Amino acid sequence: MDTDNVVVQLCIQGMRAEGDGAAERADRVGDARVTSFYPSLHANIGRACLELDRADEAGEQFRLAAERIVDLPAGPYTEWLRDAIAEGPRVTAADT
Repeated sequence: MDTDNVVVQLCIQGMRAEGDGAAERADRVGDARVTSFYPSLHANIGRACLELDRADEAGEQFRLAAERIVDLPAGPYTEWLRDAIAEGPRVTAADT
């Protein structure tokens, strides 16, 4: 992984923010400005956990993503994300 890559740096910052309670602060906003980001956030954290061989944590993140997918409008992006979220438990089950 290229830690100098801008996208990788943003992902690292996002994961640090998650650990620092940013999600809890965002929850207090409680409107569409933040709720539509959660499915993707949790799915990406789940994927990162898989890459770190942390299947249990990955499974929890995919579960959270699945709970929040209802916050997204119907469309191609939502369907793609739904497929990605569904793939997570299949991968984590295969790792156990």
